[in-house]
Amino acid sequence: MARPLRIELEGGMHHVVSHGNGRLWVFRNNIQRRHFLDLLGLTAFKYKAIIHAFVLMRNHFHLLMETPLPNLNQYMRKLLSDYALYYNKWYQRRGSVFKSRYGSFLIQEDNYYLTVVKYICDNPVRAGIVKRSDLYRWSSLYYMLHKRLARKELSWYDAGYMLELVGGRHCLAELVGGEAVELPVVYRKFVGDKEWADSIISDNYDRLSDEISSEKRMKIGISDSSSVIKVVAQVFGVSVNRLFEDKVAKKWCLYVLYRETPLDARYIGKIFGMQKWAVHKAAQRLEHKKKSRSEIRMLNMIRHKMSNVHRLTENRFSGH
Repeated sequence: MARPLRIELEGGMHHVVSHGNGRLWVFRNNIQRRHFLDLLGLTAFKYKAIIHAFVLMRNHFHLLMETPLPNLNQYMRKLLSDYALYYNKWYQRRGSVFKSRYGSFLIQEDNYYLTVVKYICDNPVRAGIVKRSDLYRWSSLYYMLHKRLARKELSWYDAGYMLELVGGRHCLAELVGGEAVELPVVYRKFVGDKEWADSIISDNYDRLSDEISSEKRMKIGISDSSSVIKVVAQVFGVSVNRLFEDKVAKKWCLYVLYRETPLDARYIGKIFGMQKWAVHKAAQRLEHKKKSRSEIRMLNMIRHKMSNVHRLTENRFSGH
């Protein structure tokens, strides 16, 4: 049987689920769950994805996420591989942590967004872990109800996107308190009406593929390296040309491009006239360096300015 197609569309809304390989418990303690949530937010920042809702179970997780750029596969590959490395190092094991194929379903947003929100939030209830969805600790719903905890552990998560679409906190409470729902899955890849699914396939047939064929080109397009370089130069108070001559600014610019964007080491190396291995080495040296308070403030400032650049980019792609 052929593997189901990946639906990679700009502005797509997706329900994503990934299971541990061979029923493996991928989350065994709270430290691992917090680390996964950190990766969830960091990867979303790198790929400009928007996380609307999530729930972490023992051997799998569910996400409701939006992709302003058609890069769901890149996002998931990065998220799963980073957590697998962490998990295997923890237990000093080798081998796959997650099943090779995660499940992804493009959502007919107008008709079934609320259905998917409820389905994800109610997952722990259906599993018999809790009696009410709001009691389950490792879900976006719990963090929305405990703002102080969210500020401490999940500062990257912005529930505003989801609350706006469901009609506010009161409507969300009513939604998750109702009867259990099942998702209307069409062709194993859509949550919606068959007519809508047929129209998506018809309109985008040439863009649906198992993997992104133009991945290398798209990675470069996801992050405008020149904009990132301008941001770093601005924070260091130098011109762009001067940045390449300033050893300190140059090394931190390389690090930001390596850590905060999807650009690979080979492409970053071309910018700085370096070999791929030299980029890896330089970035890893800064990654493991104990950073001073001033360096942390500087990185936070760069990241904040980058987020504004990302927001402008998203508006450009969405046509606003």
